[in-house]
Amino acid sequence: MLFYQHEYEYDRVFAPGAIQGSVFSEVASAVSSSMDGHSVCIFAYGQTGSGKTYTMEGTRDDRGVNYRALEELFTLAKTASTEVKYKFLVSVVEIYNETVCDLLLQPSSSKGTANKYDESNKRNCLELRMRKDEVYAEGLSEHVVENCNDVEKIMTRASAHRRTA
Repeated sequence: MLFYQHEYEYDRVFAPGAIQGSVFSEVASAVSSSMDGHSVCIFAYGQTGSGKTYTMEGTRDDRGVNYRALEELFTLAKTASTEVKYKFLVSVVEIYNETVCDLLLQPSSSKGTANKYDESNKRNCLELRMRKDEVYAEGLSEHVVENCNDVEKIMTRASAHRRTA
């Protein structure tokens, strides 16, 4: 696909009626490979209203990719060798109109950092930086989670700060 002079390639595009389990089965191997130290990024892309949130979060009765992936990670960590310890950190960012915002950073915590607090939208906007061969969001908050209940609490907090159409 050619878009704005850039070529994009998709591994898979799902039909509107695809079920959550089939979507997760496409990425399950990537999830388990992250436990071996590989960097993995799974994201949904599309227009407003195209189902990105549903695909990633799902419903309480039919979990999406995020929750299924985390359940798998917690299960793999519990069954791993006792010689290996895992620590899970969660960050939640929103990219909206070319602005990157931390949905978990409290407004008062951004004072004294390179982050910009957008008063009109009540958001903590992050600056993207480059270090060697990696791009990172300076000042992105990280939160330790030990199970899916911890993740659900964080996602509920983040959802309250999302912009929706």
